Amino acid sequence: MNTIQLEVSDEMVKNAGLDALKARLYRFLELEELRLSALRIQKAVEAASEDHDALFETARAEAWTKFKAASKGLSTTFATC
Repeated sequence: MNTIQLEVSDEMVKNAGLDALKARLYRFLELEELRLSALRIQKAVEAASEDHDALFETARAEAWTKFKAASKGLSTTFATC
């Protein structure tokens, strides 16, 4: 895992709150990881000669389990900007 440092204006931190900004960024990164997983699944389904519905359902369930485990403990409430 890597650490990214970002410069954020004092005004944005004041308006949104540091914790809310962190939560939004974590959520965005999780969703991006999920989107990339979906693309890999789509390519695998297109390349496979198996039952596409069963293959997709298995991959979807695995991705959902991974997402739930990764997002455990994150708050889903965000301050509005």
